[in-house]
Amino acid sequence: MIRFLAFFLVFFQLFSSCDASGMLNRELSGVLGLELSGGTVLANWDSHGGNGDGTKFAAIQFPDDSVEEQLRNTENSRWKVLPIQDEEVRAILYGVTRRQPDGSEATFGPLLTDPDTGEALFPQVEEGYYFFWDRHADTDTPFFSRYSFNFTVAVYDAEKKILYYGKLDT
Repeated sequence: MIRFLAFFLVFFQLFSSCDASGMLNRELSGVLGLELSGGTVLANWDSHGGNGDGTKFAAIQFPDDSVEEQLRNTENSRWKVLPIQDEEVRAILYGVTRRQPDGSEATFGPLLTDPDTGEALFPQVEEGYYFFWDRHADTDTPFFSRYSFNFTVAVYDAEKKILYYGKLDT
C-alpha cells in the first residue's frame, strides 16, 4: 500500500508539472503568435487575483533556435528586433530617467519588478526581439499619464534562447 501511494504521488507530481508547463506554453503561444513547445520553464508566477489586477511573469528556455527562426520569419508587427527604440517600453522593462521642465530629473519605471526585491524582472538583452501590446482601453492618453496600466510585453534573448514574458493589469 505504501509503495502504491508513493508511486501515485510521484506520478501525480510529474503529470501536474507537465500539464502546467503545457498550459503555460499554450497561453503564451496564443498571445505571442509563436509555437513554444519544447521549452523548459525557468520561472512562472502570477499574482492576478479575483479582481483581475496583478502581474504575471514567465521565463522559458529553449534547446534550439526554433523560436528565433519563427521571429525572423514572422509577419506579426508587434515583434521587433532589439534594441528597444520605444522609450515607454524601455521604461516599463528597465526604467528611464527624464529631465523635467524645471531642470530636475524623474525616473519612470520599471513597472515589472520582483515583488520581493523591487528589481526589474527582465534582464538587459542585447541580441533578440521584443513584443509589446498595449491592452489599455484608453490608448489616446500618454502612457505614463494614465491611471492604470494593462499591457503584455515579451523579450526573446537570442543568445541564451530564453523567452521572458510579462503581463501587468492595474
